[in-house]
Amino acid sequence: MTSAIPEELAYTASPEILAGRVADAVKPTETSGQVRSVRTDRYEDHDITVTSVHEVIVDGVPVDVRLTVDDAGMVHSPGLPYRRFTSALEAVRALISAHRGPVFLAWHRMMLLYLEGQCQGVLGSNGVSDKTFGLPYWDWSVDGDDGSSPTAPIWQPTSVGGQGMPVSDGPFAYRPGDPNSFAVRIESAYDGKPSQADGGQGRGLMRHFGSGWKVLPTGADVKNALAFGPSGPTPNPGDRYDVLTYSIASDGFRGRLEGWTPNPDPNRARPWLHNQVHAWIGGDMSPASSPNDPVFFLHHCNVDRIRESWLQRYNRVYAPDGTASDYYSGERIDDALDNAGFSTSIRTMLDRREYYAYDVLP
Repeated sequence: MTSAIPEELAYTASPEILAGRVADAVKPTETSGQVRSVRTDRYEDHDITVTSVHEVIVDGVPVDVRLTVDDAGMVHSPGLPYRRFTSALEAVRALISAHRGPVFLAWHRMMLLYLEGQCQGVLGSNGVSDKTFGLPYWDWSVDGDDGSSPTAPIWQPTSVGGQGMPVSDGPFAYRPGDPNSFAVRIESAYDGKPSQADGGQGRGLMRHFGSGWKVLPTGADVKNALAFGPSGPTPNPGDRYDVLTYSIASDGFRGRLEGWTPNPDPNRARPWLHNQVHAWIGGDMSPASSPNDPVFFLHHCNVDRIRESWLQRYNRVYAPDGTASDYYSGERIDDALDNAGFSTSIRTMLDRREYYAYDVLP
């Protein structure tokens, strides 16, 4: 990416993981009222029951939450301070919408733009950002075509270093006792809950290639995702991107690039593309704290590059559109994207060519 500015993954989201993420996203506060409706609904193949502003039950697992309700009956979530919700269910769904649904690609593009802008500010001087800086991408399909070598150029000491428990070479090598060496300070286990690494002392970055999946995606995998077309005599243009139920089970380009389809398995789907890369690298790229590994951002820049190729091919369509029901609030094209940096919407993330460009598109 080269731009001027205007994730993470626990592979299988069990009820315990989902509940943990929701619980960690909200903190105890006082409530000034009760939510208007108590109901059970489905979201991303999970049963979510909102019993009050104090409790949400996800697939039978109670989640202790503290939402607030203002005098106008709008629900507030400490985890998303810039949003107001019409129900607690809507607030809970928004907390977990960055993955496993149609917002995935837009949310991560927003994240990369914000990070790139912050880097430009740090690299600049006298209050002027360095607009020549752009986040790089790693085209993992090239390495996938070449046999998924653990000694590919990116894993050399002159690049991001190789694998290890912890990594022992390259710029992110861990040297115990050296306060200047790269260290992981916050980590998350497979329950999704964050904690201080090594009791607050920090630890080395971990990578274990081939541990979650044996190979990286290939160029053919990328081409197949880009070429996907919906079936049926008269599909809607947006169906090429995503379809009901807008989840890990819905087929479309988003599901294929995020890595849930084709051939979803309710017990354990094989990972594709984005998910497959996380699984192949392993180590710190596996849990929800995967941004601890700097290669996370190179990976997501490549995901965004593939998405940009698709957007240019298919007229930048998106689904769900504005006619979708309130059940999909937070996922419709003109809904706000949840972030702590600036106000934006899903639609604005469909075309950012005025701010950055890629040298080559797949």
